[in-house]
Amino acid sequence: MTVGFIEVARQTLLRQLRSKVYWFLLIMSLVFASAFFFLPPDADDVRGNELFETVAYASCFTLVVPFVVLYLAVHAVSGDIDDRTSVYLFTRPLSRLSLMIGKWLAVVMLGLIFGFIAITALYVVIGHSGREWRDGVMPTVWSYGVMLMSAFLGTVGYASIGCLIASLFRRPMLVSVAFVGLEQFVSRMPAEAGVHALTVADPVRRFMDTTMDPPSEPLHDALTGRIPFGGESEAIVVGDPLPALAKVIVVSMVLALLTYCRREYDSRSGE
Repeated sequence: MTVGFIEVARQTLLRQLRSKVYWFLLIMSLVFASAFFFLPPDADDVRGNELFETVAYASCFTLVVPFVVLYLAVHAVSGDIDDRTSVYLFTRPLSRLSLMIGKWLAVVMLGLIFGFIAITALYVVIGHSGREWRDGVMPTVWSYGVMLMSAFLGTVGYASIGCLIASLFRRPMLVSVAFVGLEQFVSRMPAEAGVHALTVADPVRRFMDTTMDPPSEPLHDALTGRIPFGGESEAIVVGDPLPALAKVIVVSMVLALLTYCRREYDSRSGE
């Protein structure tokens, strides 16, 4: 099994690297970061650390990382079903368990590459563009590292969710898009509701907020704000985020493996 899932990961990685969509999204992230060279805000009005932290969070962790990783996971798992090659994979002397783990590993690696490049580009442009931000405050190496670690946690979580969606639904891309929008709403619900713990976004935000040293005020407000129900929004942060995220990852992968290993898949047209 060890050699099997590593080979699956390698082949999936090579296949995904040939995806024009992946490279398009990667180039767009670089274009977005480089835009701060030409269209920067007034340096007298904003601190460099605030700009980097809020832009990195708003762009990478509410949109880019979830969409990119879910796309990669869906494409890796359901792509073989869509192009009618799954019948050959399932009849080879290789367990479906190895297939799923290998695909998941490849998605995690590709997501980490994407997140590293996107966050690093933004950090370099904002922190080393030669501009003097307000009060001379620049993005710190620590905040950059926390963003990278948060991207790693988010990538692992969304890769697991994506594998589950791809193995469970006939239209996984549509479900993935709906999931991202619904997750942002659910993860902002009051802590008393409990459902926010079922998301990837909430524990990643809580990890980011508690690990920053400290987070800038705009980032802290963005990370801890909750949807108000009959009153003002409450900034509630409860529990350890890492065990909460681990539960989401384990449950998602166990369900994905059980579904993928036991279900009979029919070839279906691509979405």
